[in-house]
Amino acid sequence: ATMLLSRPVGRYGRRIAKMMGGGGGKVKSVLSRELHIMTKTVSREKMGIRTGASTFRNGLVKSEQARWMGTGEDEREPLKSCKRVVIKVGTAVVSRPNGTLALARMGGLVEEIADLIEQGKQVMLISSGAVGLGRERIGFSKEVISNTSNVVERQASAAAGQELLMSTYNVMFNRLGVKCAQVLITQSDFGMLDRYNNLANTLDRLTSLGVVPVINENDVVTGASQLDPATKGQVFTDNDMLAALVAAGGEADGVCMLTDVDGVFTKPPTEPGAERIKVYRDHEDVKIGTKSTMGRGGMGSKIHAAQVATQGGVHCCIANGYDIRNIAKVFSGDDIGTYFPARQRPSKHTHWLLHMALCQGVLRIRESAYEKKFKNVVVSESGPQLEVADIASIEGDFSSKTPVILKLENSKTEIGRALVNLGSDEIMSVLHNVGRGELRTFGSSQVLSKGNDLALF
Repeated sequence: ATMLLSRPVGRYGRRIAKMMGGGGGKVKSVLSRELHIMTKTVSREKMGIRTGASTFRNGLVKSEQARWMGTGEDEREPLKSCKRVVIKVGTAVVSRPNGTLALARMGGLVEEIADLIEQGKQVMLISSGAVGLGRERIGFSKEVISNTSNVVERQASAAAGQELLMSTYNVMFNRLGVKCAQVLITQSDFGMLDRYNNLANTLDRLTSLGVVPVINENDVVTGASQLDPATKGQVFTDNDMLAALVAAGGEADGVCMLTDVDGVFTKPPTEPGAERIKVYRDHEDVKIGTKSTMGRGGMGSKIHAAQVATQGGVHCCIANGYDIRNIAKVFSGDDIGTYFPARQRPSKHTHWLLHMALCQGVLRIRESAYEKKFKNVVVSESGPQLEVADIASIEGDFSSKTPVILKLENSKTEIGRALVNLGSDEIMSVLHNVGRGELRTFGSSQVLSKGNDLALF
């Protein structure tokens, strides 16, 4: 307004003077009135611009909220607008009970993915089946592969089966004019931050180019150790969790986990009275049955994986993969399978820290410190900081800049994780001195973790 009022004065003054035939006082009077009118006009126009900008901005916010959380009228509405999606198929979907390829279902799967790409979506495919296919190709029995002590046999089966699985996908995608790429992942690709970032950047680039990453765990080097839940240092134990982590790390909007049942039921679907859960809420009462024959994951692992995906801001649906048309139905918002609504998306670093970082120790937090500083609080750069004075005890040996688990001093429940600025020896030294009754120094209140390096569940 200042520019508009200061610059045109001379121009308007000359125009008015010419119209009035000169004359000082009258010209000044007319000029004052015109400037007053002009000021009011500019103010109204500026207010209109502000109102229009505010309306446009509010519209964008509401649109984005509806895309992520739905409008309330249709809970599955966010699935319709997913731009980048992950599809996970299990061993039971890509192979027959005898271990051979289920070519019809694989062909239908590839066609469904090609249709999604034509709709403008970016697709990542998590596909199990390498070990099962390789077992049949080499001639091992199911009993040999399911025995966790037969590590080499499992790795050999994975090597033979992965080639068959990928070559089949490659031929099918090529027939439909779609490019694909093989991505084999190990635990450390998630557990180590630099490798996790490299993986996420590669997946982002592939999908942005219209290439479908076909992703599987690299069983050739991981062997059978991942079959044992007691094995330490595991980020994922099956491809359900792998799909959830890829979806969150790859910033997907939705993930469809295809299995051999119609979704999550209140009890195994073969039992009388079993009912499909349409929308899964936290603490649903579900009776878990046995896991699949050749795969690792049962329904319990799928539910846990779906929850990890939603905590990463990804909408998830568990549906039946025997009818491959369910993929289109899931991302059309149809009432099939079980839908897990996404929560607010955290930063990639925070999700990595909470669900993927390989922690080296445990910090036990004082109950009083937790109640005062951390309970029901969102951690931010300006938010609460974890200090040495908040620590009751520590477990394990770790160095600085190492991820650790956070627990309350008298509880087994994990409440969060942190990248710490001090190693275990330094923390123990401070705690030991305080325990002997020595005066607390600046070190006892030194910040251990804050901001992005501190994450609470």
